[in-house]
Amino acid sequence: MRMSGVTKAACDKVHIWDANSTREFLDTVGLKDREEGDLGPIYGFQWRHFGAEYKGIVPIIKTKPGEFIHTLGDSHVYLNHVDALQEQLKRKPRPFPTLTIKRKVENIEDFMADDFELNGYNPYPKINMPMAV
Repeated sequence: MRMSGVTKAACDKVHIWDANSTREFLDTVGLKDREEGDLGPIYGFQWRHFGAEYKGIVPIIKTKPGEFIHTLGDSHVYLNHVDALQEQLKRKPRPFPTLTIKRKVENIEDFMADDFELNGYNPYPKINMPMAV
């Protein structure tokens, strides 16, 4: 199984990338070489790995878990995001979903999408936040 930022491979109910991955949007911000729906290289490590805990794959990749420390050096809020962020801050946090791995594998590359089940995912409705350019 390959993890990526290709929006067409996203789970149902996950629409965070919809507005920023259309051909029209990518062209208007100068990303004409990117395929529609392909945001993996555009969004950084922090988006794809936020909150990840890798202890469950330790036996498969035959290593020991360590410590991950991430420091943000250029955190900012664009003016056109203020209202949307204020709305987001009003929302009460909900319980985290759980991930069930349905079968054991010996090699990490043997995983298939059907091996994973996301339970208890209860997202709030989306908040439109156009990308600032």
